[in-house]
Order: sequence, then structure tokens, then C-alpha cells
Amino acid sequence: MITKFYQHILALAFAVKVINENPSILPNITLGFHIYDSYNDARITYRNTLNLLFKMHIFAPNYKCDSQKNLIAIIGGLSSDTSFHMADTLSLYKIPQLTYGSFPQKESDIDHLLSLYRMMPNEAHQYMAIISLLQHFGWTWVGLFVTDDEGGGKFLQALEQLLYQHGICSAFTQRMEKASHSDLFIELYDILESYYVSLTNDKANTFIVYGDSQTLTWLRCVIFLRDPENKESSRFRKVWIMTTQIDFVLLSYQKAWGLELFQGAISFTIHSKELLKFHEFIQIIKPYWNPADGFLKDFWEQAFDCTFPKLHMQDIETCTGEENMVTKFYQHILALAFAVKVINENPNLLPNVTLGFHIYDSYYDARITYRNTLDLLFKMHRFAPNYKCDSQKNLIAIIGGLNSDTSFHMADTLRLYKIPQIAYGSFPQEESEIDHFLSFYRIVPNEAHQYMAIIYLLQRFGWTWVGLFVTDDNGGENFLQALEQLLYQHGICSAFTQRIEKVARFDMLGEFYELLYRYYVGLTNDKANAFIVYGDSQTLTWLRCIIFLRDPENKESLTLRKVWIMTTQIDFVLLSFQKSWDLELFQGAISFTIHSNELLEFHEFLQSIKPYWNPGDGFLKDFWEQAFDCPFPDLLMQDTETCTGEEKLEGLPGHLFEMGMTGHSYSIYNAVFLVAHALHAIYSYRSKHRVVAGDKRFELQDLQPWQLQYFLQGISFNNSAGETISFDEKRQMRGGFDITNMITFPNKSFFRMKVGCVDPDALEGEAFIFHEDMIVWHRGFNQVIPLSLCNDHCHPGNQKKKKEGEKFCCYGCVPCPEGEISNQDDMNDCFRCPKAQYPNKNKTACIQKTMTFLSYEEPLGISLASIPLSFSLITALVLGIFIKYRDTPIVKANNRDLTYSLLVSLLLCFLSSLLFLGEPSTVSCLLRQPVFGIIFSVAVSCVLAKTVTVVLAFLATKPGSSMRKWIRKRLTNSIVFSCSLIQSTICTVWLMTSPPFPELDMHSLAEEIIVQCNEGSVTMFYFVLGYMFLLAIASFIAAFAARKLPDSFNEAKFITFSMLLFCSVWLSFFPAYLSTRGKHMVAVEIFSISSSSAGLLGCIFAPKCYIIILRPELNNREQLIKKCTK
Repeated sequence: MITKFYQHILALAFAVKVINENPSILPNITLGFHIYDSYNDARITYRNTLNLLFKMHIFAPNYKCDSQKNLIAIIGGLSSDTSFHMADTLSLYKIPQLTYGSFPQKESDIDHLLSLYRMMPNEAHQYMAIISLLQHFGWTWVGLFVTDDEGGGKFLQALEQLLYQHGICSAFTQRMEKASHSDLFIELYDILESYYVSLTNDKANTFIVYGDSQTLTWLRCVIFLRDPENKESSRFRKVWIMTTQIDFVLLSYQKAWGLELFQGAISFTIHSKELLKFHEFIQIIKPYWNPADGFLKDFWEQAFDCTFPKLHMQDIETCTGEENMVTKFYQHILALAFAVKVINENPNLLPNVTLGFHIYDSYYDARITYRNTLDLLFKMHRFAPNYKCDSQKNLIAIIGGLNSDTSFHMADTLRLYKIPQIAYGSFPQEESEIDHFLSFYRIVPNEAHQYMAIIYLLQRFGWTWVGLFVTDDNGGENFLQALEQLLYQHGICSAFTQRIEKVARFDMLGEFYELLYRYYVGLTNDKANAFIVYGDSQTLTWLRCIIFLRDPENKESLTLRKVWIMTTQIDFVLLSFQKSWDLELFQGAISFTIHSNELLEFHEFLQSIKPYWNPGDGFLKDFWEQAFDCPFPDLLMQDTETCTGEEKLEGLPGHLFEMGMTGHSYSIYNAVFLVAHALHAIYSYRSKHRVVAGDKRFELQDLQPWQLQYFLQGISFNNSAGETISFDEKRQMRGGFDITNMITFPNKSFFRMKVGCVDPDALEGEAFIFHEDMIVWHRGFNQVIPLSLCNDHCHPGNQKKKKEGEKFCCYGCVPCPEGEISNQDDMNDCFRCPKAQYPNKNKTACIQKTMTFLSYEEPLGISLASIPLSFSLITALVLGIFIKYRDTPIVKANNRDLTYSLLVSLLLCFLSSLLFLGEPSTVSCLLRQPVFGIIFSVAVSCVLAKTVTVVLAFLATKPGSSMRKWIRKRLTNSIVFSCSLIQSTICTVWLMTSPPFPELDMHSLAEEIIVQCNEGSVTMFYFVLGYMFLLAIASFIAAFAARKLPDSFNEAKFITFSMLLFCSVWLSFFPAYLSTRGKHMVAVEIFSISSSSAGLLGCIFAPKCYIIILRPELNNREQLIKKCTK
């Protein structure tokens, strides 16, 4: 109500009081009055006018049955439309009508209404005053806001002519609706934009407004919707000129808004004068000052924003029937009626018993729910708790309610009387919360079964970044607590959690716009494409309303490509004022719904429904009018198209009514049959007992509700769809939920296709069935599975890297470290390949390593084999030459046997390098290093023996030298044998303690497995090389000391060079050997063996072969003696 207008009522009451207290005016007469509200509606105005004329319990025009009250005159109405609607009837009966509102019409328009009197001057008088005001301030560029009706048209016609005559122009003319219509939101936003174009006109700072008080509230509402935070409005510096009918009022939901926008406004008002006694009269007004005042209670509660305590439940007001009805839920009533009809037509189920039912609406109000529950228990004309005065009807069970709050409010009372209550809506509460409600049964499975199914669904599509919309109540909190824990356990994060009101509250528009902004932050989240919504159907209408208000032209909504995951209690419904909206935003939504099954008979039953199919259906008329947007004809004057009764339910869009049986309707149907089968079980049981005991006949009418409990608990039957209906030990229905996919169509209809199911009682692997290929996604996704991730996938070859300060679902991607791979998306850590494999270039897979060793087939192996073989032939050739020319002086001069030994050892050195070629085996690994070490030691020992022999030979030539006795073969043999024996001992110890063995080196090279010989003991290996190097150093020192002896008998110079080369090769060998791996290491050793052996062969034997082959004339004793003499 408009609380400010309550003063009009008080003014009337005050005037009547003053007159009745004055004995001089009307002695012995007491004035009284009746007050009716027109609600600014023509039909109600006509009806109430006739009520004033012909007052009786049942309205019958032209019959006056109440003679105790005498109607003398009527005062009203406030607006010209209301006044003229009243006058149309009152003029026929010549009843004086005194109006107190201004009129835009000319006098000629009311000449025929001889009983109409106006208590204020003609409003045309203010027109010239407006012109004078504008001229006084020199305002020649003004904006006009007028109501879009006949009055506004006449005002414009009169004023614009005056403006033109006085040199004043209208910057714009904005026509406005007289009142806001909730079903005109599309037009509202078009108007809003046009208003703002006008309001932000920089040059026009003066606005003239014509209309009434509702026009001002409408204008303030539109400005608020355009600028809810009052940022732009505070900069509007305008002068508002208001006409007489406009008062500065705000409605209840506008309490938090200010009127600063109209600061400095100039208003033309109806003349008034302060009455001191009226002021005193107002001060004595209290909530209970007059019990007959039907307006005071509402005024007091709305003005002071409080509610009166209810000492008696009969104080609860009943609804007027004008409220918005959720037309889609009318199917619940029809499902109940259909089930009762089927049972009553079945003679086998309940013979000689007819089921009936009463239906009460809770209006989502706890007080009304409690009242209606008690009405069901103790039905009488006047409510009196605990007294049952209607014994013709026997209450057996109660079905309801749809939501958990309503059900538990009912259960608070019903449990006291042990009356079975079967709820058909899902519940967020834990089982422990209803353990004490022993008469409480749930015809739907536990809601918690869908939580894990939601997780399966998210994991199936890889959605790890989801938004949560939940109702701001206990159910929403319980849902969040359960789901968020599951999300965390399965690596899923909530992008945001938005708590929403269960129902839209238009008295919270300030908070509403803050919510709207927060919602859109979530809705426009580019990364979160999957939204989980928990609530009920009203939550969805509220959410759709918010989205519409944010985007009335549906421009942004078309680009909102989201996947909506709805929980079981949510149905796709729209209220009457939302009829013109579509559900395109929810195209492709995935819903968990209460399981249902199509019943052909129910579809035929729906087709038979007509407006007058059952006079006892108190909901059908409202349903029909709101669903088909037409009123039924009545005795009042009608301006609109009426319902014909031939409208078809199947022609309604899905958000208003569905022809297919919904999950809730199916649950109601099963609940009725549940009660019927329980009654049948009781009747069968009692009948058998009666036969045995000889008792009197049992009548179901004598049954008490609490006696039904035992049979309900253990009931199990197959319904007409062939499905088994039974309760578990917690008194809740066995089974699960359906998963449906919403498909919308351009004509605003939709189809819900079943794409899966959740059944916790099914076999393992069948508890969650989902047909992904049947899903139809939002059109914006082009049938490509959408992504809902905080960031793009980390593709194979990368690993996740946590971002500081963000949830674990938000991460960066870094390439795998060297030697590691990742072969799946979004791996937390890369991993190493098995030892026998290595990563590919992209680090996405492992490739089998190749076995590598120095083989004879590859070029390097061929080269390294050819070199020692070639030198072996050369060595054999040299040996053959020396054997052939063994009796020549040059051969005999340098210890022929030692020379043979050296050549044979060199030959074996060359051949020993071949042990390093080919795939290592146990034998080759055992032999190659010891054989190489011993043979080389023999060769170096021979060189050492040669050097010692040369030195001793020249020392023995000196007179009196004692060295002659050492120059024998035994010395050289001893040197060679002892030196070789030491190396052989080292090798023997090596082979006995840590023998070499073949192994696979998988780590040294990334892409190859090296087949190599493990030396067993590296220390022993270096002992062998060290000893050989020690022999070489000794030979080098001895040869270097003897280098200046006579040339003809002296090999020392050549031995010096050979040992220098030998030492250089093996000194270079160590860094080269240690810095290489695999076959290259083997190649280094083969090259060192071959090059050092070749050095010995070349440096020692090349000069001799040159003399033997090319200069044989030098190879004789005389030549040698000659040279020696020289």
C-alpha cells in the first residue's frame, strides 16, 4: 500500500468524528462510512461501487438486502479514471459523488454526470501559472514528462499551445506509463534509455511533470534501475515542476531510496490549511485504535517495517487469490487427482472405499503452513485446535510438501498425532535430523546421491573450474559443505560461490543490485563455463529475473555460453510476469531430476481437462487465467478477451505447463498408490484375522492414521509403470535420479531428454550411467564439449606449476626437466622414462634406446680393425725379413732373439686391439685388458732389455770393465721375464679379486644403451697402465742416456724416439679416455694401442729394414767396423 495515502482515511474519519460530536449540525444522527480500495483497477472499481449500492453476502445486482445502513453520498476517487468509473454507475442511481482528485477533462466531458461534484478547482488554472513561472525565470527550453493516457494527451495539447504563444519551446516530450508493469520489462528498458537521453540533456534544466503519485514512484524506480548506486543521479541538477496530482511518495520496496533527485522541485498542490485538532487526532492513532479499520494494520507494518505478534492462529490472513501462481505446479494437483481417480476405479484395490482429498497451499509461508496443517486435522467453520467437529471425512495420510521447509513445518505438528506424512520433494538435511520424525516418509531418494554424480559428471568432461549458485539458507549451506569437500578431494575448484535469495524480494532492491553485479561477475567469468545451481524452482525464476534486469534486450545473454548443472528440486518455470522471456540462456543445461516414467493414461487425462471439469478444483480458474493470459467472463463490464474454455494444455510452453509427467508429479502419483496399497494390506490382514477370531467386520473408515505406520514401513508393490516402490530402513524411497538435458526451441518451448541416471542400488559400474553422445550443448559451443578450466591445459611435455595466492586448480605450465616426460594433460609432475628408454624431442613419450657398442660393421669399427690388421701384416713382414736376414750383422748386432720377441709381442699387441671390437661378452671382457697389459709389458720389457744391452755392451768395451760378465742372454731374458711376470701377477690378482664383466650402461648417453665391459676394479686397471708406463719411462731414461754412443751399434736413439712417442700417446690417452663414453672410449683405447705399437715398430725397426732392404751394402761386418773405427 501507499502508506502516505492513509492520511486520506484518517481525514475522513476525523471529519465524521467532528460532525458526530457536534450536536448543532446533525442532532440525533450519527454518520458512518465504508471504505473500499479500487487498487487502480477498473473491474474492482466497478465491483466495489456495486457492493456499496447492493450490499449482501452473495452479490446480486439491483437487489438491496442490507437496509440497516443508508447510503447518502460517495466520496472518491483520487484519480480521474477511478472517479469516472464510479460515476458511470452512480449517475444511473443519482447518488451524489464528491471527487477529491484533479481532472484533466474539460467541463463539457462531465456535463452528463449531474451527480458528480469536484472538491477542487479545475486543474487548467495551473497551466497559465506554469507559463508565468517559466517567464519569471526566463526558462525557454523545458522538458515535458507526461502520463501516456488521455489526461496526458489533453495536458500536452493545452500546454504546448501556451508555450508556443509565449515563446517557450519543449526540448523533448517523454510519455510515461502511469504505473510500472512487471510484465513490461522489455519496454521498460527501452523507456529507461529514452528517459536517460532526456534526463542528461545538458541545456534543458527544467522539467515539467504531469501525472499522479504513482507516476512519480514509477519515474523514481526507472531512474534507480538505470543508476542503482546513485552515482549519475547525484549529478542531475534539474528543476522539477510538478502538477497538482503528484505527491512525493515512495512504495515499501523504495524505502531505502532517497528523493535528493527532486531537491528544489516546485509543485502545484491542492490548497490546504493546517487544522490543529487534526494534528492532535493523528497523535492518538495506535495500532488498535479502531478494530474496524481494515487498513491500519497493513499501514503500520509497512510504515514501521515490523510485524504484529500473532497471539491466535486465526489472525493469519487468507490470500486473495490475486497472487501469482506457478502454473507449472498445477500438474502436481492433476497427478494427485489422476491417482485417486485410478484407484477409485479399481475394484480390486480398495473395494467399497472411495478415496478423497483436500488440497491446501502453503504460499511458502510458515504461518500459513502451520494453520493449514491444523485445518486438516481439526476442520470446522471456526478454527479451534484439538477439536474435531467434522466426522464425515477421515484423514489417513498427508502428502507434502514440495520443499523441505514446508515439509518440516508440517511435520512439527503431524508427528504429535502420528499421522503419516509423505514428502515428495528432495531434502538437504542429514538423515539424523529426521530420525525423531517417525511418521515422516520421503517418496524421493536421498538428495546426497546426486553429489557424487555431480563429481563424476565434472570429471567426465574435465571441468575443474566451476561456479556455484546456492540458496542462502541451511539447505544451501549443507549442500556447500558436502560438495566443496568432494570437489577438493577430486581436484576440482569453485571459481566463485554465489549465495542467492530463495525468492525475489522487491523490498530489497538496493541489495538486489549489489547481488546483480556480483552475479554478473560470476556469469561473465570467461574461464568458468560450468555452473552448479542448488535451490528450487523459485530460485531459478529469481536468477532468470536478475539476468533479465541486467540484460533486458537479451544481447549479452545470447553470448553467455554456459553449462548449467541443476539439482533435483529445480524445475524450469517462469512466473506470469516472465511469460515473454525465454529460457535460451539454459539451453544445454544438465539436470538431476526425480525419476519419472511416462504414463499414457495420464497424458489422456490431461487432454480431458477443461476449465469447468471439476467445480471443487479451487486452483483451476487461476491456473487457466494465468497460463492462457485471459480472464473468465463474469457479470462485470469487460474490456479484454475472455477465456473460451477451448484452450489446449498441450499448446502451453514448457515453462508454464508440461504434458509429460514430471518427477514431482510421478512422486505424488506413487505416494497416493503407496497409501492405497498400505490400506489394502491392512484390510487384507484384518479380514484374515477376523475370519480366524470370529470378530465383527473390519471397516477402513474406522482406521486411525497411526495404524498405517507399520504397513507403510514394509510396503512394496509394482506401480502401473512396472516399477517397484518401497522404502528403505530410513523411510526414504529406494532408487536414484534421472539425468536430463534441456533442449530449447525458438518458440520458447523446450524438451528435456533423458541422457542418464543415478542409481546407488545398481550393480557396480552401473550406479552412474551417462550417454555423452546424446548431449545437446548450448548453441554457442557448436556441439564441441565446452571447457571449464582456470587456465588452459598443460599439454604433454609440460608439468603444472602452482601460482602463488591462487587455488590449486589455477596453475602455470613449465616444460619438463631434461630427461623427463609427461604424456597426459595437466600432469602434476613429469617423470623419467624407464632405464631402457629416453624422452623424445617434445618430451611427450619414451623411445626405446638402441644398444650401442663398437662393432665391425660400422665405419669406425672397420677403420679401427683395418689399422691393427695392417700393422700386424707389416709386423709379420718385418719379422719375416729379420728371420730371413738373421745372419746379417745388423740383425745379429742387436740381440736377435730379443728382436724376435719384440716383433712377436708387437704383432700380438696389434692383434689384441681386436678384442675391443664387437659386442662385449664375458670372455672378451675377461681377456682384453689383461691380455693387452701383459703383451704390452712384454713389448716394453723387450725394449728395456735392448736399451740395457746397448748400454752394457759399450761399457764392457772399456779396458778392465767388469760389465762383460752381464752381457749374456740370461740378463735380457731375466729382464723380459721378470718385468712381464710382475704385470702378469697384477693381472692375476685383478682377475681373482674383481674380474671385468659385461654390463649395460643406461645413464651415460641419453638415447643409447652402452654395452660395455665394466673393469671390475678401476684401481687394478690403472695399476696395469701405471706399471706399463713405468717400464716405458725406464726405457726412455736408459735410451736417452745412451743416445751418443757410436751409431753403428747404437739403437738407443731410435728407442728414445719410440719411448717418447709411446709416453706421449699414453699420456694423451688418460684425458681422452676419461672424457668419452661408449664406443668412443673403446676407440680411444684401440687407437692408443695401435698408435703406440706402430710407434715402436716404426722408430725401432724402420731404419734397420731400410738398411736390410734398400742398403744391403751397409749390412756387413767391414762396414760396421769401419764406421766404428771412424
